Amino acid sequence: MDRPLLWKPYTPEEMWEMSLQAGMVRNDRHIALRGGHTPDDANFVPGFVPAMLRYHLVSALTRKVLSMQKAPLFDGHVMVGFGKGHFYATQTAMRFGIPMFELERDRYGDFVFMADQARGVWGKKIFLIDDVIVTGQSLQQAVIAIERCGGVIGGAAALLLWTNESIVLPTLRCANAYAPILNVFNKPMTLWTASACPPCKDGIHFSTAKAPRYSAFVANP
Repeated sequence: MDRPLLWKPYTPEEMWEMSLQAGMVRNDRHIALRGGHTPDDANFVPGFVPAMLRYHLVSALTRKVLSMQKAPLFDGHVMVGFGKGHFYATQTAMRFGIPMFELERDRYGDFVFMADQARGVWGKKIFLIDDVIVTGQSLQQAVIAIERCGGVIGGAAALLLWTNESIVLPTLRCANAYAPILNVFNKPMTLWTASACPPCKDGIHFSTAKAPRYSAFVANP
């Protein structure tokens, strides 16, 4: 008698639908980009993501890292996460059995490692993990912090990449080359002009955490 299949890999479309059902996409916040206003509605906060969905998201990220690195990962490799991507970087690194370091922002807003972790980055090949990419600015800042510590960027993987024809897709500029940025979900981003922005008309202000970095307009009072 055949044993029942207890687990199956979900497609990105199925995982996205699970994310929607779990409330991972919201419409109560927005940010301003150079080309207009857009919802800031991706919310992969681990504490609010169901355990089964977290498992599948980590599995999908693992496959993305494997597609960047054909040879087996070994001691010369390190996973680096930051922000909400820290959880997914930790879980992905555990699958490969390699170290995971976390980047944190200092009081000036720059990414830094703790002193003991900074020494561990020197000469290692680094894979960056993020949850959501819009412009790629945070990833690029992470690259600068890693290269200052002597690390070599191998690539980056994210759960979601928002795309829009008026915004240039992010590329990871490194010291001597461009590293790949891979994603589990690639979704079109709604982009409004300042005068036609529905959240502004409804009195919803920008997400305070991101507005100072991206704002090209002033939210309507």
